[in-house]
Amino acid sequence: MDIFQVVISPNQTTKSLSYKLLPNLSSRFKNCDHSDCFDCIFSYFIKHKDKIIEEVVCPFNQVLSKEEINVLSLLRELYISFQKKYSKKRKKLSRSSKKILSNTFFKEPFSIIRFYEILDYHSELSDNSNKKMNRNEKKNQKILSGFEKLKYKSKISQYLRISYAILSWNINTLKKIFVNLTQSMPIKSRIIPNNQEKLITRYQVFQDLIDIIIYENNIHCKKIRYEINLRSDVLSKLDQILEFVSLKVRKSDFLISSNLSERINDISCKFFHYLAGYYNSLTSEDRKKVSLILMLRYLKFEKIFIFLQDEMIEEIFIDEIETPLYINHQRYGRLESDLMLSNVEIEAIKTYVCLESKKRLDLEHPNVMHVFQSKYFYARFSVDIYPSHWKNIAIDIRNLKKKTLTLLDLVNLKTLNIEIASFILFSVYFRINITIVGEVNSGKTTLLNAIDMYAPSHFRKIYVEENIETLGKINNLSHQLKYIVKPEALEKDSKQKQIYKLLHRSGDFIILGEILSNLETHAMFHCLSAGLKGLQTTHASSINGLINRWIFHYNINQSCLNDLGIIILMKRTNHQRFIHSIYQIVYIPVLKEIKILKLFNFDFQEHRWKKNALQIQEFLDNKYKNIFILKRNQLQSILDKIKEVIIELNNNKKFNFFQIDQLYRNINTFISEI
Repeated sequence: MDIFQVVISPNQTTKSLSYKLLPNLSSRFKNCDHSDCFDCIFSYFIKHKDKIIEEVVCPFNQVLSKEEINVLSLLRELYISFQKKYSKKRKKLSRSSKKILSNTFFKEPFSIIRFYEILDYHSELSDNSNKKMNRNEKKNQKILSGFEKLKYKSKISQYLRISYAILSWNINTLKKIFVNLTQSMPIKSRIIPNNQEKLITRYQVFQDLIDIIIYENNIHCKKIRYEINLRSDVLSKLDQILEFVSLKVRKSDFLISSNLSERINDISCKFFHYLAGYYNSLTSEDRKKVSLILMLRYLKFEKIFIFLQDEMIEEIFIDEIETPLYINHQRYGRLESDLMLSNVEIEAIKTYVCLESKKRLDLEHPNVMHVFQSKYFYARFSVDIYPSHWKNIAIDIRNLKKKTLTLLDLVNLKTLNIEIASFILFSVYFRINITIVGEVNSGKTTLLNAIDMYAPSHFRKIYVEENIETLGKINNLSHQLKYIVKPEALEKDSKQKQIYKLLHRSGDFIILGEILSNLETHAMFHCLSAGLKGLQTTHASSINGLINRWIFHYNINQSCLNDLGIIILMKRTNHQRFIHSIYQIVYIPVLKEIKILKLFNFDFQEHRWKKNALQIQEFLDNKYKNIFILKRNQLQSILDKIKEVIIELNNNKKFNFFQIDQLYRNINTFISEI
């Protein structure tokens, strides 16, 4: 007999339990006469899972793996959701459909085989969708489509998508993957263990009002959720309170601004005022917290807003309406969630983006991008709808107010080591151009901002960006000039035109942000050849791919490669971002060949960075032989001094800008005395 035909009866269940270990459970169900006793036991098991889970005696333990046991548990959850759905739709079904489904849900307590009859029945209707159907068949097909949606959103479907990349499945799919489930064996009872969570971390955000919880479920998938820190009596009445204050707001005559930040302020203030008359037991501090949560629910913006308060969250993704959102976390990488945005919440986001950007979002203009900058959050929203999106909508939200990491933070996160950090600061001081390259989400902008923090305060830094992703002034001594440019498609004020204008702006250090197009690349090389140096990022998976794109696709003259300075290649494995290697590109005109010097590289076998001393000496000779009257040993002593300061700062576990600035002044004094 197939294991999927397991039926749990009261007698078999009590026999399979240890009476000594489970006296409460066995005495509760020993004389139970219910025909659907499985539900009683299952609900009791959920309530006392920690005590029971290790104490169940089951003959299948010798045959089934943990994964197969979990699959049975997930199938049971899907069965319950189907049962609830059927109880609502039962009256609308035809007599034949009702008979099939009643056999599935009510003839026996729990039978996987009969349960799958509903899926087979629905698939038959789907196959006949192109054929002529009578009225009852059309009606059944429409009603039963809801079961397919439940199946698609279920945890078992999520598990198969994540673990086996299976999008569509049936009973035969499971039997092929889990071989033991097809073996012939006698009917035995089984209590299926509930999903267990392993807590990874828990921390508070948004004035300690929200708990962010990161955990690992039983299929080793890292997930994220949040909890609101309010009194339990207030939490239980939030919807009731919201209904009351929302009615008051709608009846009031105050104007709601189209600006989202002002709208948040106005509505939360109104809610704070109305709560005083509704909930007298709340303190002023609690009333402020409740008004903030009510405001978010009123604006249909709670889930996105809360995650944007977490500086560790880098990006939020929604691929389509029917799928849960997922995020990129600065420390834990890609995290899944069970949170799904409703249609109302999706429409609210679309409305806010259109109002703030003053752009259309329709069939003729299916893409819109806007940067929200307010005291609550700083984020870039990208929205794509049909026909650009294949089905309905996709939303990508980049949190620009994420936690700023210093070079010391990156050292502790193993993005780089102290040797590389000191070499980068050495390059910044001597105004060697630094190009950071890597794939999407490999940490290019994070490294750029970390380097920017350590630039000498006397530098006049000029920034050219489409969206401001760089840092503001970290102290009153630094000098910053920032330009916001429009995309290249808008010719009037494109980035490449603004880059050419930098030649007349007397900048000591130029931060160009992300170099994307052919024209921007040509403008960058034009400025480098004119003597401007600084920081920029661009996309590439390897140094050879980058050179090929510049020379063959963008037609950059090979001799211009000598102006590049150093190139830092970033890589990402799982959630770990790190510097893969640092290069210098040298073009030799006589030989007509390009020479790539690898100054540092990461050794994956030894799990550490290796320094190529000979090529670093060659790099110093190439850069300084015609500029400074400094010998190799003098340059090396400066590099060693920078390394000492970085080690001292790292031991103190604190970023000290003034200590870095004092270091640069000491180097100035050292050079002037030569």
